[in-house]
Amino acid sequence: MYFNDSTRVLATVEQAMRDTDSLDIGEVDHVLHKFKGSTASVGASKVLNEIINARKLLGEGDLQGAEVAFQELRKEYDNLKAKLEHYFQQLKEAGPTETASASHPK
Repeated sequence: MYFNDSTRVLATVEQAMRDTDSLDIGEVDHVLHKFKGSTASVGASKVLNEIINARKLLGEGDLQGAEVAFQELRKEYDNLKAKLEHYFQQLKEAGPTETASASHPK
C-alpha cells in the first residue's frame, strides 16, 4: 500500500515542481506532509529525512534547493523500494514457513 500511494505522491510532486510558474507551494507542502506521515509509519528514515528537508526548503522559498532535495528524496525512495522488492522476492521464493503451535500435552 505504501508503494502504491507513494508512486502517485511522487508523480504529483514531480509534475508540480516542473511547472514552477504556477507552483502552489502550499499544496506541494500538504502532499509532502501526508507523505511524511506514511513514510514515518513504515520506518523509512532516509526517505523521511529528505521529505523534511524538501519541505523546509519549500517553506523558505528556495525552489532550486527544494528541487535538489526532491531529487535526493526520489533517490532514497528508489533505493528503499529496490531493497524491499528484493526482500519480498526472496520471501516469495522461500515459500511458506511452518509456525510453531502452542499445543500442550495433558
